[in-house]
Amino acid sequence: MLRFHRRDWALQRLGWIILAILIASAMIGLFGGGPASRATLGAETDPLRVEYERFWRTRAPMQLRLHVAAATAPDGTIRVRIGRSYLEAMNVRQILPQPQHVEAAADHFTFLFRLRDEGIVIPIVFTIEPNVPGAMRGEVGLEHGPTVHFRQFVYP
Repeated sequence: MLRFHRRDWALQRLGWIILAILIASAMIGLFGGGPASRATLGAETDPLRVEYERFWRTRAPMQLRLHVAAATAPDGTIRVRIGRSYLEAMNVRQILPQPQHVEAAADHFTFLFRLRDEGIVIPIVFTIEPNVPGAMRGEVGLEHGPTVHFRQFVYP
């Protein structure tokens, strides 16, 4: 009888430890939306800076934020390239500002944005929703400019 209680207490302690680890993981963002999940590629002085979530959930909207230096568009047009395989795994819910034109290529999509304001940095926000769970690789770049690669994990 005493052996049964000791085993039961050990299992209870193990259960409490596992529960505490899960709660702590959720609080820091390992399941999305927390400090451990948010990531930025590029510095504020770079021509392209990308903010994204490392961890997210299927069918939950998230934002892919791009900050593009206006100096990269001497003709007043910003051309952003996003990898085809990444976008095909997503539902694109909204793009702000609206692109003037979208071009499709074999391995990427190019979004053309016309500048109306000569600001220093132009923010572009893609609100997207993952369709499938699993590890994903993303690629975002500027035509004739830098390209950044990132990884995300989408929970079911």
